[in-house]
Order: sequence, then structure tokens, then C-alpha cells
Amino acid sequence: MAPAVVVPLAELPLTAAGKLDRNALPSEYETLPDSGEPRNAHEEKLCALFGELLGVEKVGIDDDFFVLGGHSLMATRLSARIRKQFGVDMPVRTIVRYPTVAELAALVLTGGIPAEDVDPYAVVLPLHDDPGTGKSPVWFVHGGGGLGWVFFAFAPYVRDRAAYALQSRGWNDTDPLAGSVQEMVDDYLAQIRATQPEGPYNLIGWSFGGPIVHALAEALERDGHQVALMAVLDAMPSSGFKELSGMEENAFRKEVAEFLGEFMNTGNLDHLLDTMGKVGANNRALMKDYDSPVYGGDMLYFHAKLGRDWGSYAPHWKRHVLGSIEEFDVDASHEYLHMPKAAGQIMRVIAGRLD
Repeated sequence: MAPAVVVPLAELPLTAAGKLDRNALPSEYETLPDSGEPRNAHEEKLCALFGELLGVEKVGIDDDFFVLGGHSLMATRLSARIRKQFGVDMPVRTIVRYPTVAELAALVLTGGIPAEDVDPYAVVLPLHDDPGTGKSPVWFVHGGGGLGWVFFAFAPYVRDRAAYALQSRGWNDTDPLAGSVQEMVDDYLAQIRATQPEGPYNLIGWSFGGPIVHALAEALERDGHQVALMAVLDAMPSSGFKELSGMEENAFRKEVAEFLGEFMNTGNLDHLLDTMGKVGANNRALMKDYDSPVYGGDMLYFHAKLGRDWGSYAPHWKRHVLGSIEEFDVDASHEYLHMPKAAGQIMRVIAGRLD
């Protein structure tokens, strides 16, 4: 008697007579990616690894390695194969903690290269091919470290349109670091308009990216463009960053290394960690000198309800948003919002609101 799927709705569609309009109810297929099918090259390769090691003909992205017959010795072999296939050391403890293809792929994307046919450090990173539906794209904005790779876990929920991640300057070892948040906003605005000249615009930002998408929405609105959706994932306005202590490159690098060290050996990620320390420390310093503007539209706000006891940042946005602020709780802590369960909670709401 358990339902096969739950589709969240802001309200139930009604007929003119006040009855439930069943024909207007969305199909679950409009808001969920294909069940069990790989959504990117990493998931496809991991499904193949699971199947090869366990002798299983077909593996879905939500299948558990140990439920399929895996054990600790087999997990050691999987760890070695992941290292060979992706160049990422994934210890057995991580495989035990995150035993599905979807979860391991999200972690591999953090420590590996997001795709073989794109520049992983480009300012505009395509998250999947444009399906040609004519629907307006979704733009994701990076967190403090400057990379948008984590949004590969979000993009499968919007397969009906193009999806892009914006990434900080300085990752390609050629471009200089941004000199100010306003410079960054102007740069990203130009990148968005070059790819998508006309609205409506859909903007999503996580952590440091929260005040950036808010600023982008305000700039687009001021220039007469339509912002259809602006979502902030567990982020403060710029005023919250002013209260944070400064962080040197080595300190930021150490913080990221400690987090990634929970899941994988970071010994072969020196370049990534060095650059993230440089970019992240610069981003954090720049935000302390910026003042978030006042945006006239609405905001969707997603609160990571685990891991801290001082509540949501949503009330801090009220003086910066003239429209409504609709808040949703997510069953994760701030740093784990890119994992499949949390990303799914967020994107099912967003997919239902697009356009």
C-alpha cells in the first residue's frame, strides 16, 4: 500500500467548481529523473563496475553494493577499480557509508573530473546537453571554493532543459582571481546573457553562491529582464559574511582537505586543493566588502536543518527581498546538500516551479 512516488505541490489544482482537477495533476515523470538509469558518464561507469564485480547483469543507480551481494573484501576491489577508473582514492569506509552508485558518483565528481569532453574549469560549465525543448535554462552558482562540479547531482532533475554551472575565475591557472564581488557579478551576468540572451532566467546558488544569485537576479530585474526563479540553498546575505573571520589560503585548503578526507585519500588532489585554497580564500574576503542589494522578486529558500542549532538564515534575507520568501527544510547539513537525497529534495521542489 506504500505509494510508488510522492510529488510535492504548492497547491492542489482545482476546477471552476472547486473539485480536484485530476487532469492538471503532474505526472511523477515530470519531476523525477528516470528511475535507476544512469544520468551521467560517472554513474554509467560505476554501474558497470558494480555489475562486473558482483556478476549482476543490470545495476541501477540506487542499488546498494552490499545488498547486491558485496562484502568487505569485494569493497576493497571496488575501491581499487574506482582509483584506476577515475584517479580517486575511495576507501572502503566511504563505500560502506555511501554504498549506492548515485552516492559514490556524487563523491567521485567532487574528487574527479566532471566530464571528458568539456573544460572542467571553464567559467560556464555545461551540466548536460541541451535537449532542444526551448525551455529556459537553469543556472547554478558555485560555493566558496569556486567549482560547480557538485551540481552534476542536481542537473538530472531538469533534463528537459539546459543546465549550467558558473565557476570562479582563477581555476584555469590563466585568468586572474576576481577583484570584487561586483566584478564577479558583472562577469557572470555577461556570461549568462551571452548564452541566454533573453529570459525568463532561473538562478540557484549554494552557500557563497547564495548572495551571488541574489545579486544576479537584482541586476537582471533592474535591466528589465524576467527572473522566473531565484533559489538560495542555505546561504547568508553578504552581511553574514562580514561576521566571519578571515581565512588564509592554507587554512581554506586545510578545511576542504579535512572534509574530503572523510571520504577519500586527498594525497593525489594537491593541485585541486591548492587552487581551491587560493580561490576560496579570495572569494570569502571579497564578500566581506560587499553589500547585498534589494531584490524586488520572490525567493525560494532551502534550509539545511541538520548540524547546527542556531536556525535558518532565511529571516536575514527579509530586508533584501521585497517579494515572498518561501522556505523548505532539507534533511542534511550544509556541506552535504550535494548528496543525492538532499539534492533530490531540493530539485523536486524546484523542478515543479520552473517556468
